[in-house]
Amino acid sequence: MTEEKQRRVAAACARQWGLITSAQIAVLGLHGQDAKRMRDAGVLITVQRGVHRHHHVTETVPTLLTDARCAWLLTRPAMWHEDRLALPAPDAVVTATTALALHGITTTQGVLPEIAMDTERSYRSTARILTPPDGLDWSQVQLIDGLPIAPPIPALAAVIAAAAADHSVERSVDLTAFVASAVAHICADAADHPDSEAVIGAVASVVGRRSTQVVDVTQMLASICRTAGVPEQVLAQTVLAGQWNLAVPVDRTRQAVAAVLAAVFTGPTPALPAVLTGLFSADPPGRVWQCAHRGCPDRATGSGYCSRHRVLEVRTRTTRPATDGDEIPRSGFGLYGRLDDDGHTVLCHECGRRLRHINARHLAGHDMTAADYRLAHGISPMVGLISSDGHRRRAQNSFDQDRPDMLRRLRPTSTSPTRRR
Repeated sequence: MTEEKQRRVAAACARQWGLITSAQIAVLGLHGQDAKRMRDAGVLITVQRGVHRHHHVTETVPTLLTDARCAWLLTRPAMWHEDRLALPAPDAVVTATTALALHGITTTQGVLPEIAMDTERSYRSTARILTPPDGLDWSQVQLIDGLPIAPPIPALAAVIAAAAADHSVERSVDLTAFVASAVAHICADAADHPDSEAVIGAVASVVGRRSTQVVDVTQMLASICRTAGVPEQVLAQTVLAGQWNLAVPVDRTRQAVAAVLAAVFTGPTPALPAVLTGLFSADPPGRVWQCAHRGCPDRATGSGYCSRHRVLEVRTRTTRPATDGDEIPRSGFGLYGRLDDDGHTVLCHECGRRLRHINARHLAGHDMTAADYRLAHGISPMVGLISSDGHRRRAQNSFDQDRPDMLRRLRPTSTSPTRRR
């Protein structure tokens, strides 16, 4: 074993945290016996299988950062650290619980370091490999002592996405408590920053996306509000009431989460119960429960609209004219999933005629039922095969609140005379 070989190994170790992989030793032109002699002589100390530390690096106890470095090196063991950092896009990034622990946000991390990779690995790394949903980009990576690490919010998103991808994992108390702790830490750090509103909005977007799958967002918000001093009675009547996260759309869940986080971390503490009441009150309906249609006082269902305006919203979406940017396939004489409505007539996909109502008699000529027609052309069962004028007249007759005499005739009261048999 020559000193020249030792100098080459020492120079290579100095460029990447005092570590070197067995594949990199081979790249330097050394053989397996050379590496074994260096280990026997104490020049190299094996940290993990395939990774060695130079004896000049005085580290006796492996740390989380060391484990993350070793796992990252082993994802591409034959490439040098500086070459990987010069790639157009990162090939591997430390993420999820490992990244949150390295940022000091949580003290809990997985059994193995967690690394995001969107390319095939060439080695069995000592890490849990995660697939990033949107690919990897240097603009979404922080370098901590030369190690690519995901920022806190993308790391939190990776935790939730990994749990959602594992179909055997259901919503758990431990995961919800972990996410609540991480969210509280991230929002508290951003409270005094000028961009605190953007940070809280990004956190709410990440958490609200999986609020019905792996994270119980109601319990998460209750935990954060409980820490802020909100009484249990107020929580029971607001955040924990009615399973609102299962009854409202994702966008409204994100808005509710952002409003609560902003009130906790950037607003005055005494105003927090009033904010919760304004959001989640059941009677009168708070902002979470209100119908999205302007001026409607009714309670919303799972679509964000009341039962009446949900039908109108689906019809509006289905009858919206196609634009140049829409890529909608044709279906017969019309477009798939769209009802061509000019206000007075609708287009029949089968024959191209315009009718005020595509009724059963007309469809019988095509040897179809209304269900067959909807299935063939992708029309929602909630959308009537009728023009807007006809639909408006029917809706007016169905929901007119100014004609109690008609309703009484339709719904006889108990005081009405007994019907003759």
